[in-house]
Amino acid sequence: MSSRTKVGDRPRGKLKVVPDFLPPPSEIAPREASVRVTISLGKPTVAFLRAEAARNDMPCSALIRRLIDLYVEVRSEDAKRTARTERG
Repeated sequence: MSSRTKVGDRPRGKLKVVPDFLPPPSEIAPREASVRVTISLGKPTVAFLRAEAARNDMPCSALIRRLIDLYVEVRSEDAKRTARTERG
């Protein structure tokens, strides 16, 4: 049996090389230095975080890291805003 190639599988027309316009990965998401931390969480909390991580198709530890990073980011902005208003 011979297999037939569909016309839609091949490029059509004149091909054009597009210059690489994306920045290198190190500029997109620079790695921050990390510190290993051990915490104890309640069973209901861990069950919830595991379910959410599974629902979002990501590791539980990555979800917890992201959650804490976002919390710190928001609280840092709040602290800066409070410091500005207190100064006058």
